[in-house]
Amino acid sequence: VYFDSGKSAVTNDLAAAAANVKAYVDKNPTAKLAVSGYNDPTGNAEINARLSKERAQGVAKALEAAGIPATAIELVKPEATTDAAVDAAAARRVEVTVK
Repeated sequence: VYFDSGKSAVTNDLAAAAANVKAYVDKNPTAKLAVSGYNDPTGNAEINARLSKERAQGVAKALEAAGIPATAIELVKPEATTDAAVDAAAARRVEVTVK
């Protein structure tokens, strides 16, 4: 899920992806989802960290709204930060992975 610079609002384009994730979780009820927020490396680090967290929380809420149980969703801090070589628009993202 990608975000505009300085924004944490989840857009409607998550609905189709959330439906696919829900279908997977429905077929695999023990599946756990790791939700990790990233940001582009420009600007204030403290603000970027807050944005990353707000973005991840927003995606988690959208997944719950799509019918995925909250118990299947875990906010996880990314293991690595975004590399400065990555395109800034691609860096402003939340990744959802199956654990």
